[in-house]
Parts: sequence; C-alpha cells; structure tokens
Amino acid sequence: MSSSDRSAIPVSVVDIGVRYRSAARPVLDAFSADIPDGATTAVVGPSGTGKSTLLYAVGLLLQIDRGQLTLAGSDTSSWSDAQRSHVRARHIGFVFQDASLDPARSSLENVAESLHYAGLDWRSARRQARSSLDRFGVGRLAGRKAANLSGGEAQRVGLARALAKRPGLVLADEPTGSLDRGNADTVFDALKEESLSGAAIMVVTHDRALADRCDNIIRLEGTA
Repeated sequence: MSSSDRSAIPVSVVDIGVRYRSAARPVLDAFSADIPDGATTAVVGPSGTGKSTLLYAVGLLLQIDRGQLTLAGSDTSSWSDAQRSHVRARHIGFVFQDASLDPARSSLENVAESLHYAGLDWRSARRQARSSLDRFGVGRLAGRKAANLSGGEAQRVGLARALAKRPGLVLADEPTGSLDRGNADTVFDALKEESLSGAAIMVVTHDRALADRCDNIIRLEGTA
C-alpha cells in the first residue's frame, strides 16, 4: 500500500469466520460484505451479532479464523504482525464511543502521537495535530489533559486524532452513542467529508438516524 496523502482502501470480506475461545459458536460465520471507498457504510443489528467483531477484524486488531479479508486488493491472510501494525498506524483511523484518549496526555499530545506512529517527525506531527484540532473546533483545548475534557470535547479530539493522517479507511465503533444530537451530527459530518474525499468509512451503530444517513447498510443477525 502507498504512503501517499491518502490511499483509498476499499474492503472485501468473503466467507469470514471469527470464533472466541470461550464461545460455543462463532461470532461471525461465513460472512461476506464489501465496504467501498468513497462511501459511508453502516453496520447495524442487535447486540451480540458480531458488529464490533467485524470492525476489529477489518481493522486488523484480531485475526479471522476462516475466509478472506482483502484491503485495497491485498489479501491480508499472510501479513505478519509488523505489516498489520504498519497498515493500522499509517492507513486506518479508529473512532470509538469513549474517544479512548490517554487521560494523562494533552489533546495535542494524543493527536500528535498518532501522527508520529504514522511516520511523521515530532515537529511535523505537532503542527499537523494542531491543524486537525482546529478543524474540529477544539484547538483551544490543545494543552488540556484529556482527563479534563467533556464527552463532546473528547470525541472531537478523538476525531481529530483519527482523521489527522488522512486515512484511507476509517472505522467507527458507536461513535455517537454518548453524544447529544448536535455533537453526533458533527461526528457524522466529519466522516461524510472523509468519504467524499475518497476514504472508505465503516460505522458500527445503534443510532438509526445515523445509519439512515449512510450510503450503504450492512445488517447482521448473528449466527444460528
């Protein structure tokens, strides 16, 4: 995969299966779907049907047990841990419901650290981090510790961190679940903007209003 400004990363999963050791049956079994670039795709369904498992598999945070996972036309089955980490750091942005910021670090440090892992030197990472914070209206919070942010502020900083490196694939796990409608719209609008500039966006959500605004919907019903 290229390390250019943005490399589109469409996703294809074919007959994938994921089983947790403590589970009696697979969380995902023979599941297939496409997450195209340049579009927003919502993943919906009842709790326990494997929505987050699918997202973490696509994000290379867990291994599938069967089937094929392809990112930007590359079969990931033979990738080493180092290759998986490299692609995550440089090409995939993660947005979580609780923002998952380091509470002991400032907003700027949280964003800059992600950019540094993506390959930027610290000076460039800090400059780009500040620009990303400004984009989401939280530049004034650059020096504030994440532990002292409100829920809406933390989510905006989390967005700034996820999108600062212009990832080709953005994975969001219940990104609006704890937000009021105004902040939820800010999150979705940012994800939509990323898709319009070529990124593949995958959003796991129980928020029907958000799902209805996405270009595509994948429904999970769970395994029998």
